[in-house]
Amino acid sequence: MSIRSIQRIRENILVLQEKSWRVNMTAVKTHDGVVIVDSFPSPFDAHIARETIFEEFNKEVTLVINTHHHYDHVLGNQVFDKA
Repeated sequence: MSIRSIQRIRENILVLQEKSWRVNMTAVKTHDGVVIVDSFPSPFDAHIARETIFEEFNKEVTLVINTHHHYDHVLGNQVFDKA
């Protein structure tokens, strides 16, 4: 498992922390799906996060927001290609 921790901030908000780099991903459940902020430094980590988010919210990620272009925030984007 490449997720170090999962913290539920509110009923509809999760913060996931990746193990290696300790990068955070925030997931917000909306009526239409889940919005994430940043997507982890690797597709492997992002895939595990996507599965975890679906298990928690029973909804797919529909939108990805990147805070900036550094690889540790964007390399997981490809896992969310339908968003």
